[in-house]
Amino acid sequence: MHGMVNLAIEGLLTERYGHSVWQAVKDRAAPGIDRLRTMEQYPEEVTQGLVAAAAEITGRPLDAILNEIGEYFTGYAQRSGHGELLDIIGTTRPEALNNLDNMHTRVALAFPDLRPPSFWCTDVDDHSLILHYLSERTGLTPTIPGAVTGLAGMFGTEVVVRLVARGEDGAERVLSLPDGVVQTLGNYLAETEEGAELEPAASKDQLPMRIGDLCSDCGVAAVVAEDGFRKCNSCGYTEC
Repeated sequence: MHGMVNLAIEGLLTERYGHSVWQAVKDRAAPGIDRLRTMEQYPEEVTQGLVAAAAEITGRPLDAILNEIGEYFTGYAQRSGHGELLDIIGTTRPEALNNLDNMHTRVALAFPDLRPPSFWCTDVDDHSLILHYLSERTGLTPTIPGAVTGLAGMFGTEVVVRLVARGEDGAERVLSLPDGVVQTLGNYLAETEEGAELEPAASKDQLPMRIGDLCSDCGVAAVVAEDGFRKCNSCGYTEC
């Protein structure tokens, strides 16, 4: 796992629970590590151990700790030199979510060993969307609602995020809604609990491609279809 993730865990626990809690977590899960470093790759077991120890020592459920990590990580990334990338991934929530993979592509130039998850959106309307999450890692799904909540905060928007389906191949569907349609979501979930079946999450290759390719001019943001043109919202480049 990339060091930045472990440093975000350290920051979260220190800020919300106190330095003594973080020290107890580190002493239990990573006693041989004196100091975490951003550019260093750590065994997956280190991160898993930190999360498990954090849940045990704080008394919080494991999923709740993971959710907190996801939400905290967005702000942490902004403060750690990646704010510019987060600022230009899109001007709307669906656009930003669809552009997460493109952002990870840019980050991977600096961190070649990065193994990020993949995200893409379907069923987008004015009030809701289905966010698909695909990762080679297991057990990290609870971080995604938190991360989406943190990302929404960049747009000054409050959202409600619920897991609505899990594919046979491990892909996750995460539904993100503004507060104004929470009741509709509640009714929908109630119906599914009574026996309605959801389609398994489709594989990535079976779904529409996310918003476009990286801009050929600036190479930072994705180009999007707009008024018959393809436009880059970062540098303003357009093409027919």
